[in-house]
Amino acid sequence: MNDNNTEAEKSLGVKITIGLLLGTITFIVIFGNVLVLLSPFFSRNLLKKPTYIFLISLAIADLLLGLLVLPFSSIITVTGTWFFGPVVCNLYVSSDVCFSTSSILHLLVITLDRYYAAASPFHYKTRMKQNCALLIVIVVWFVSVMISFPPIHTGLNTDDGIIQSYDDRSTCILETNKIYSLVDGIGLFFIPLIIIFVLYVHLILIVRKKGAVASKNSYKERRLVITIAVVLSGFAICWVPYFTIFTVGELFRWEPNPVVADVVLWLGYVNSSINPIIYGLLNQKFRDAFRKMLCLTCNRNEASSTYSMSRTSYYTTHEQTASRSKKGSKTKNGCTLPKKHLYEEAISSSPTKV
Repeated sequence: MNDNNTEAEKSLGVKITIGLLLGTITFIVIFGNVLVLLSPFFSRNLLKKPTYIFLISLAIADLLLGLLVLPFSSIITVTGTWFFGPVVCNLYVSSDVCFSTSSILHLLVITLDRYYAAASPFHYKTRMKQNCALLIVIVVWFVSVMISFPPIHTGLNTDDGIIQSYDDRSTCILETNKIYSLVDGIGLFFIPLIIIFVLYVHLILIVRKKGAVASKNSYKERRLVITIAVVLSGFAICWVPYFTIFTVGELFRWEPNPVVADVVLWLGYVNSSINPIIYGLLNQKFRDAFRKMLCLTCNRNEASSTYSMSRTSYYTTHEQTASRSKKGSKTKNGCTLPKKHLYEEAISSSPTKV
């Protein structure tokens, strides 16, 4: 009996620990991407370049993942049971697929954007405008939605064509057939990932050639390329294990260990939390915007303190001047200074910036 209680306590302790860990990841994903989305309000220049529009749209995908997917994934991982019915399950699974697909397509677009800017800067400046960037973002989201919501809600992703989650309402997983696995896993992950890294190798060569001429613009280009490189590396490290199991498992009818499946899934989710950290460390514009947001309260307190000190300094000076006037401050001719002159002296000696 005591052994059973001990095992139950260990199981409860493990679940609490896992829940806290997953809750922390979820909080970091939401908080970090909220900072990215608010950054244009603190640095207007962020929306002037198409690249930053793509990065902010990527942050929207990561934030929606944190708000709509990770809470349900945490419950499934901790309890091993689905409590919310088949309709919510299919919405949850569709959202998960949608935001993951959106992330890889955004990174593909960002790499193409940087490659175009480096390889043909003149045409890039004349053709790639904000409206064009917004149109590309709309296309990315359209493709992401179409590969996720319609197939799962019509049964196109299952072997028998029946909509998933209605037979066993206590579980919520993505059911796939070979066609859906190939389209989603290979067509929308591995092929874009290969294109991204091939383009990035060419991009590095172009930037190195430009780096021979030291200039402020080339320095900015190098910094932005470094930022994108780290983002791409983080994405590959986090998502390749999951999509490998997702694709290979379906093609060869192999089911991974449940613990391994949970680990690689959450490793992919972690990617949504590291992008804001990367921006803050490597990108000056995002770093400045983050600093302004995080120090907003400090600046208000500092301004209030400065204002109080200014008022104190003014009244102290005014009292000292008034005291001298009572004692009869005199000029070289032995005359008492007029009150008007005393007031001007007090004003001139007080701080001018509040």
